[in-house]
Amino acid sequence: MSFLVTPEKLQKQREQQRRAQERAAAKQKAKLACPEYRIKQLEKQRERQERQRAKASEKARMRPPVAKPLVAKKPLRSKGMAGKSRNKTEMSLHDRMAALGCICCINKGLIEPHTGSPVSIHHIHGRTSPEAHLYVLPLCQWHHDTPMGLDNQLNDKYQFVFPLHAKGADGGKVRWEEVNGSQISLLIEVHKLINATPKEIPSELQNLTSG
Repeated sequence: MSFLVTPEKLQKQREQQRRAQERAAAKQKAKLACPEYRIKQLEKQRERQERQRAKASEKARMRPPVAKPLVAKKPLRSKGMAGKSRNKTEMSLHDRMAALGCICCINKGLIEPHTGSPVSIHHIHGRTSPEAHLYVLPLCQWHHDTPMGLDNQLNDKYQFVFPLHAKGADGGKVRWEEVNGSQISLLIEVHKLINATPKEIPSELQNLTSG
């Protein structure tokens, strides 16, 4: 028993396939136009890169050491904290971020922008990654690395204020981002508040900030 496909049925199948492809393309285009989706994709990409670096580092650590000829070592000169020095663009960016104030305190209504509140410049991906000095946030000490302390009478009132860098049971990245938002989304917000120039914005965030 044979089943014949009539030209009309074949045309109908092709039309259904075409509409399905158009719906899929429209859905993907809508995703790419959504800043939140693009931020999540960037963060996933960054996490994959970090896992790959960790895996490569573990392989290198497990590899048997290779004997090297002894040579006289030159005395090391300390450069302070790890990472390369900042250039003029990066120093200007950090100064303007510092003048803005802590982005978390601004969003929580604790301070107004540009009111002279002291901050630390927090490096989102550390100081040795590509464009490390562009991936930074202005944070007060309480949102950066200093717990308010159990003896502080304001601690109960400001339970949502705790450090990104955990100190024992206080703070930590996961809970911090649940309360304050992702660090990348905060960085994009800071760029807009200070009218960052293209040179001050990391390359992979150029389209997100300009959009």
